[in-house]
Amino acid sequence: MYMHSASPSPGKRPNLTALWVIGGLVVALIVTVAGNLVYTELRGDDDASGPAPVTSEPKEVWSWTSDQEVAYAQDLPNGGALVSLSGDSGGIVTLDKSGKEMWRDEKHPYNTARVHEKEQLIEASWYVARATSSGSTSDSGTILFDFDGKVLWEAPEGNDLYSIQEDGSYLVSDDDSMTKLDPKTYEESWTIMGTWFSPTDTAIYALDGGDVVRYSLDGKEEWRTALPAGYDDGLDEYDLTYLYTSDEMLLVASGSLLAFAPDTGKQLWAESTRGEVIPAANGRYVVVPTAQSDPVTGSNDPLEGPFPIFGPEGHVADIDLATSDAYLTMDVIELDGRPVNFHQSSGTLFDADGTVIAKGYDHVTKALDEGGYTVDGSTIGYRAWNSEKAAWTLDLEGVDSMADDYYPEDVRVSPAKHGIYVNDKTSVRLYR
Repeated sequence: MYMHSASPSPGKRPNLTALWVIGGLVVALIVTVAGNLVYTELRGDDDASGPAPVTSEPKEVWSWTSDQEVAYAQDLPNGGALVSLSGDSGGIVTLDKSGKEMWRDEKHPYNTARVHEKEQLIEASWYVARATSSGSTSDSGTILFDFDGKVLWEAPEGNDLYSIQEDGSYLVSDDDSMTKLDPKTYEESWTIMGTWFSPTDTAIYALDGGDVVRYSLDGKEEWRTALPAGYDDGLDEYDLTYLYTSDEMLLVASGSLLAFAPDTGKQLWAESTRGEVIPAANGRYVVVPTAQSDPVTGSNDPLEGPFPIFGPEGHVADIDLATSDAYLTMDVIELDGRPVNFHQSSGTLFDADGTVIAKGYDHVTKALDEGGYTVDGSTIGYRAWNSEKAAWTLDLEGVDSMADDYYPEDVRVSPAKHGIYVNDKTSVRLYR
């Protein structure tokens, strides 16, 4: 999947993790699994779009059965797999290249699990919210394992690992600061203040009280801009302000939208529009109003588009998305050398200006540059974007269905380094 160099990335606040990780294991299945690549043979280093998809019908290589419910699987660099569990206790399990269990950890119900190939690390994070008679509390944290299951580092209480930087250092955040740690000595290099952070390749942006701030990668403040009075009027039900970044724009979303120039902090424009912000092609953002719930059924009423697309210039175009009760997401892929949007729930490809390129790509669960993997009940397949029919489909047998009120399919497909992983409720299968 193509990820533009300025991939918009909301920052992280520990007390918000449950909201966008749980909305996420779709993105943990969107975000976590997004790091998994699919290929039949590796491409050259100059090809930014990454490995190629499996375009002919694969065969089952191995199958592993779990004693807990399975969330998803992803690659380990040694040819094995990392499996995230979603049962009562949760946890992670590692499998060798033949599908046999090597080790597991069930100390926490991990919401996300990531493999850091360069550092030879497995990152597992959890967030648990608890309601008590005196109010609500939460438990969160991050553990780093080596590939043999040894715990190498655990985030101090009240902290979360935000990311591992290119130089191997750890960015660790709490409710009001971020600290850079040496990965060997764990000594602090610097600490910066903020309640929401968004690191990029060239700087770290933060919300600090009523200011938006740019820090250099060595923790030095480069500029600070005060947000205008009333910017947080009409906040959403969680009373949160969000920060999104791209190469050409910082977007602060609260009761309104405020755009700033990344290099200078100069305000570019302001709009009263509010709603869910969705990253889109060309470093732009689509804003969809908050859906209203039916008071009887509790389901969200469908929203009527078109919805505005915002760029550094302000409102640049509109996109006519068909919304539903499902979580609204959009994939950015590269099609014929240009970034475009794929909207899964309607099976539609749009260009960066919101114009429809093609429709009818139903049941796509993983969008790649060349096409998409599909799941329809217990039938999986692959279809190229330029083809009117599937390159292959495969009807699975002996499936322990995952379908429920929120997820309609029997199985889940995850890209794998040498094929694809398919998991149902209690098993994982590798196909090549």
